[in-house]
Amino acid sequence: MKRNLAVLLAAAMLAALLLTGCGGKSVLNVSSNEDNTVSITAEQAEKGSAGVGYLTVGENETALVETAFEKKGTVALRIFAGLLGSEDFPDTPVLETTVSGEDSVELDLEPGEYSIGVVVEQTVTGTAVIRTQPSEPAETIEPAVSSEPVEPTGTIESSDPAEAEEVIDTAGKEETASLSSGETDSPEPTVAESTEVQEDPAEDDGQYSIVTAMGKAEVEAFAADVKQAYLAQDWETISTMIRYPITLYPDVQVQDAEEFLVYMEGKTVHESDAAAMEEETCEDLFANGQGICLGSGQVWLLDTHYMEDAPPQLQIIALSGIVEIDP
Repeated sequence: MKRNLAVLLAAAMLAALLLTGCGGKSVLNVSSNEDNTVSITAEQAEKGSAGVGYLTVGENETALVETAFEKKGTVALRIFAGLLGSEDFPDTPVLETTVSGEDSVELDLEPGEYSIGVVVEQTVTGTAVIRTQPSEPAETIEPAVSSEPVEPTGTIESSDPAEAEEVIDTAGKEETASLSSGETDSPEPTVAESTEVQEDPAEDDGQYSIVTAMGKAEVEAFAADVKQAYLAQDWETISTMIRYPITLYPDVQVQDAEEFLVYMEGKTVHESDAAAMEEETCEDLFANGQGICLGSGQVWLLDTHYMEDAPPQLQIIALSGIVEIDP
């Protein structure tokens, strides 16, 4: 099932990527955002279009999806516990539901990390967001307070009323003095209560875990190699980085490296696309469930071995900015 889901999502991602830049419109765009939300944007997304997003539900939080879809557009949400591609990723979702129209639906999810598969069931246009919010606190019942005076529970061993009154007065003064001096029987604060939790510096190594098991440095080094080859118009090198078949402008299906090199004869990189790639730092790259973006969408990368029993392999799945050389 995992492999079938991966194939379905990869096919939908590629179709969307070929129609969009990093921030442009697409048939179906599912994005995981830094504010722990998943945004869905659809424009005439047809049945079977799919994407994946990631959400973390914290303690005392509730997850919900808010939709603003036109007409009868319907989307299915298949929610799995854990991150897509992890070794212990489950075979079955913890929750399946469908959403449509303009609505707000609460999702019954326990605290944890979730992969959310988004699959169009009926052609849809519009937007949706999946997010968390603080849970409403449970209603508390205040204990009843008696208006009757409380009798002392201690025993004063004295038959003299004046002496007993003096003992009570002395005990009250001693207790007041103890409270004012800060002397209490409360335990000392624990380390967890008195010190801040230090963040693990290695956590940012999972920056691109939405699409690959590769670490941040490895991803960005490969992206830098792609950028260098693209700007140098080193099509021999680029041809070894592509996942085939690939569709290139204008709707040309290229099956292998040999066909790619033939296709590139008499072509060059458009000035505006070269400029966009020149500005690409190859650090903290834009990434979502559809892949990793370079420039303003000139190149998209995807780990084509993700969710497979094979080492990670980043490859080019979309390439644009290529034009005919003016005669």
